[in-house]
Amino acid sequence: VPTHPIGELDEFLPGADYVANILPANAASERLFDAATFSKMREGALFMNIGRGTTVDQDALLAALPRLAAAYLDVTDPEPLPKEHPLWREPKVVITPHSAGGHRGEDVRLVRHFLANLARFEAGETLMDRVM
Repeated sequence: VPTHPIGELDEFLPGADYVANILPANAASERLFDAATFSKMREGALFMNIGRGTTVDQDALLAALPRLAAAYLDVTDPEPLPKEHPLWREPKVVITPHSAGGHRGEDVRLVRHFLANLARFEAGETLMDRVM
């Protein structure tokens, strides 16, 4: 799966079917996904935020949803998201309770899985759990 540094964001967004935001919260990432950024995304793309809620301008996301396939949010700003927030009523949005990681023993399992897939990749073999 190709990954891209933040400096290439404008270049790859128009061609990406899936955009997974895993950014940390800092001054450089605050509201990085704003109206201008969402406007560069391909129509029908799927947006996922599993990083930090402050990296997404949620009003801009709401405005972009008619163009997007869906948005999956494991983090919001604020957390928890108020029950009257319009994201709860948006049929194209799935909100999970900040549960994308941190489960007991998961880190060991994930590292083992990654290393097994790395060995397969280096051997030219098909990766496990490949999603097409």
